[in-house]
Amino acid sequence: MEEQRKHFLDEAIQYNLLKQSQQQIRQAQWILFEVAAIGYATVGYFTTFYYVPIAFTIVGIVLSSLYVLLGFLSFRKPKVPIIIGMVFYGYAVMQISFWDPSTIFDGIIIKVIVLIGLVKGFFAAKDAEIQQIKLKIIREKLNQDN
Repeated sequence: MEEQRKHFLDEAIQYNLLKQSQQQIRQAQWILFEVAAIGYATVGYFTTFYYVPIAFTIVGIVLSSLYVLLGFLSFRKPKVPIIIGMVFYGYAVMQISFWDPSTIFDGIIIKVIVLIGLVKGFFAAKDAEIQQIKLKIIREKLNQDN
């Protein structure tokens, strides 16, 4: 009986940890969609009010669409799409800073928040996989005891 109580307690702990990880993953998913929305808004603004080369418009639409795709893919397997989104975001920030060094500190708070949110989401996805395995093992032990 004591062993079964311990398994129930372990299951509750793992379940709560899994829910916390899923909440952080959800935040990272929303960050991917928000980056896409900002990308679409930026492309729309610059193509409406300024003359910009068509390449800028195409690249902006493709990158924003990539973030939307990664956001939707992250609902099934969140770890890989979140890390890809983080790499693309970091690469885009570095490229823009390379071509216009004055933009390095423009919006630095938002850049840091986005990167931290994606990093936290990646580690949460990694932890969630481990917690799901542990939860499955605990439930199998409970079924064996009954």
